[in-house]
Amino acid sequence: MRDKGKKLWHSNDNGRTFTKYEGNPVVENISGGNDRDPKVLWHEPTQKWVMVLFLGKGRGFAFLTSDDLKTWKQHSEIRGFHECPELFELPVDGDEKNTKWVLFGGDAKYMLGRFDGKEYTPDHKGKHQVHWGRYYASQTFSNAPDGRRIQMAWLRGLTSPGPYNQHFSFPHRLTLRTTADGVRMFAEPIEEIEKLHNGTVELEAASLADGKSLVVPVSSDLLDVRLSVELGDAKQITLDLPGRSVTYDAAAQRLGPAPLNPIDGRITIRVLADRAITEIIGNDGRVYISGGGDPEPGAGQVSVTAAGGNAKRVSLEAHQIKSIWK
Repeated sequence: MRDKGKKLWHSNDNGRTFTKYEGNPVVENISGGNDRDPKVLWHEPTQKWVMVLFLGKGRGFAFLTSDDLKTWKQHSEIRGFHECPELFELPVDGDEKNTKWVLFGGDAKYMLGRFDGKEYTPDHKGKHQVHWGRYYASQTFSNAPDGRRIQMAWLRGLTSPGPYNQHFSFPHRLTLRTTADGVRMFAEPIEEIEKLHNGTVELEAASLADGKSLVVPVSSDLLDVRLSVELGDAKQITLDLPGRSVTYDAAAQRLGPAPLNPIDGRITIRVLADRAITEIIGNDGRVYISGGGDPEPGAGQVSVTAAGGNAKRVSLEAHQIKSIWK
């Protein structure tokens, strides 16, 4: 455990207590500013510990290595990133022989590239983005026992109606998949959320005329809603839940703030609705949008409406979610 990348704390009892290391600081101030947010990982090919450290004064991230977590050596820097670094390796399309290293910043924009244990080399110019909205300062779980890369983030600025302050996003799994635009990150809610399902209503696939709605009643405002639409010539699809509304603009190919291209004329939208947050997942994780909700919307209905034309085929599931609060 580190305090602003300079001080080392250690635990000999599985994290129940921590002791400050007598030889602190283990990393001297590099930038002359406010170095912070160290991400530490084990790099198996070089048998070294690696630290990615945010440097103050707009210098981006530094890469350091250590044999013992106490003595560190800096090797390189990369510009253009701000706060909360994340660095991890993922297979492309599940192929463990074809991997890329992902470098995340606090704003959830990321690069794909190569990492040799000392220096990060991007495969492309600029950054990619899967997360949109209030999503910020994410971190992933290291060494998950099933090998998944699970991520959560602070949904900054969202207050809570409950006995706590601020929010994390729903936990979601990160994968790399080949798309028409190249290899991209996908973010999908973890499958364990389905254990909270507490009653389901659904519609069989049907066509949807311009200006008409398909409706399912729900008895809860805590929902996991899944919509699949063959767009036809519809210009807009709107999904309404208690206290919130989600719109796909087919003409602009945008799901709210995020670009989202149909695949073979089809889109999917998933919405996780909690009391104070709404997370919208498009095309099975191609975009992941985090925002606020209505803390007291009440029960009611879930509906989908087409505008500007007819949608050829629509399927809709609304899973009610039970609370995790005991």
